[in-house]
Amino acid sequence: MSTRLPVIIIGAGVSGLTLAQACQKKNIPFRIFERDESESLSQYRADGKSLTECWPLDVLKDALPDELVMRLSECHAIRGAVSFAEEDHYDLFFLDTAESQRTRSMSKRIRLLREKFRTLLLTGIEVQCSKTLTDISVAKDSVNATFSDGSSETGSLVIGCDGADSTVNRIMHPQGQPKQEDFELRHSLVTAEYPGSEVSAIRNMHPFFLRCTHRETSVVLLITFFEDTSEDNHADDSTKCQLLLHWPYQPDWLGRADPTDCPNTKIGQRTLLKHLSESWAEPFRSFIQNLPRDADIHPVDLPGRYAGYSPTLGGRVTLAGRAANPVYTQTGDGAESASSDVQRLLHWLEQMHGGAEGEFDWEVYEDTLRKMVGVATEEHAPA
Repeated sequence: MSTRLPVIIIGAGVSGLTLAQACQKKNIPFRIFERDESESLSQYRADGKSLTECWPLDVLKDALPDELVMRLSECHAIRGAVSFAEEDHYDLFFLDTAESQRTRSMSKRIRLLREKFRTLLLTGIEVQCSKTLTDISVAKDSVNATFSDGSSETGSLVIGCDGADSTVNRIMHPQGQPKQEDFELRHSLVTAEYPGSEVSAIRNMHPFFLRCTHRETSVVLLITFFEDTSEDNHADDSTKCQLLLHWPYQPDWLGRADPTDCPNTKIGQRTLLKHLSESWAEPFRSFIQNLPRDADIHPVDLPGRYAGYSPTLGGRVTLAGRAANPVYTQTGDGAESASSDVQRLLHWLEQMHGGAEGEFDWEVYEDTLRKMVGVATEEHAPA
């Protein structure tokens, strides 16, 4: 096997670009391909406008070149939270009483603006744009990716970093993906700008990030404020925030015979959120009941957890980030999987490109890939 064939990365989102930066740092040859045009590379494209890095923060810093680590502060969504030192604990609040439930220990958490972080990750990386993947074929010592424009690329490994609706995953599993109805939660993402006076009570509970739950209905609410709290921040100043709500998708919930799905219309989505918050304690009830009219509300489409391993492709194709696990985490820490996947993949990539011919154990490699995406037995893999 030629150890200098490049790693083929499909998708120039956060996970793909993080992997590209790590490969560049480790002198591992790679090529990265993106279906979008070059003009849209640095534009906002995905659900949500911020990412959370929590316990894998050190992993992310280890993957990136030192000069990019030094510039991470340029991407902070809430710069004041960095000096707030929220690494030791956070309070989990009851929505039905507004009381603090308990304190959980955790690692340092920072919120990164997706647009700025992705732009930073593009530094020094040459992305092949307008490249829509159509097929993957495997030879004895290589893998070939074919694109809709007729071009192709031969490499040592294809890694799908192409998001929840992963083309790589569909090629790996042409029999289909699990339907959303098979999963037990529904999510709604809200971005809104409130008058400062309407959020002051909540920001007194925590100025940057709150996680809340309703004991009877099992609704979970995550609140992230984007602006810093400062002495000259007057009560009438506007405050931008992002809310992520999720609730059980099951029959007989809230007295409804059928499971409660996300409505298709903005009016329906707003009505549902108000209904969910009707029994909440203050200040959480008013926070949702007084949701600004221009708030951006939309459901988060979750295709489910994918089984990335495919024996038909010889262990030379795998997934990372939301392509491997598109399920929104309950704590909103969606960027964590990208950093963790990159760390695990680098172990194998460094072996592949270390120049030791014949020392790479594909059987162990394939088993590790399967464990990475939660596939424990052969019965999960396609026949």
